[in-house]
Amino acid sequence: MTLYSLLTAAHGRQLLNAHGWPTTLNVQTGDCGDRLEISGVLSHQALSDLLPALASCHGIDAVVLRGLQLLCDIYPLQGTVCGTVCGGKPAVRVSFESFPDVRMMFRQPLCEALQASLTACLTRLDADAETILRLTGAGYEGANIFERETRHFVVVGEVWDALPEDVQPDEALIAAWLHEIFCHGSAVLSVGLVVFQLYGMVRMAELPLEEVIIIRPGMPVRRWLPRQKLAQLADRVRRRVAHAREITASFTS
Repeated sequence: MTLYSLLTAAHGRQLLNAHGWPTTLNVQTGDCGDRLEISGVLSHQALSDLLPALASCHGIDAVVLRGLQLLCDIYPLQGTVCGTVCGGKPAVRVSFESFPDVRMMFRQPLCEALQASLTACLTRLDADAETILRLTGAGYEGANIFERETRHFVVVGEVWDALPEDVQPDEALIAAWLHEIFCHGSAVLSVGLVVFQLYGMVRMAELPLEEVIIIRPGMPVRRWLPRQKLAQLADRVRRRVAHAREITASFTS
């Protein structure tokens, strides 16, 4: 999973919670930020819990609200929702498996309020996803994070898509990353160190950083780059060069 997908889905759940929706809904993303989807089942209890938020923000008046609350008390009402946005305005569908005929007058205002609320979530998520995409690597547009050149080699920091192998972030860590992005404008990156031989730009060695890296605006490389990783990378290059010399030495013996 990419950092973008992980953080965008988590932020989608934050927005759902802020709008009173259950965070058990599925939030799916395209890896390139080209599509967002929120979908799932709205259980009887979740719908009942959501009604006050719908009433306060999306135009359900007191009479209709009371009717819907009574409806939820009497009938095991359950619905499904699916909202998508793909380069335009969100499209939201709401349906119910069954709706009592005697309460059909409440169906339209309920569906309209649910659509308006989920549309608001998707609109905000679509805008925020652009920020997440940029600050999880897309902002570099293929450029290296840093470069250090010697006589024969160049060391670069690359943005890698996948999470570091041993990183399994919990909700608190994911929330901290999102806080860095939205409150500090920090880049939150999975970084790989790579050494190229200048002659022919041969990729000599690479080494992933074991943690997700936080780079706040203006932060120098020395603040976030572990020096021991550079030493490990240099050792790999030395071993490869020594091995190459052993191979080529056979031509002169």
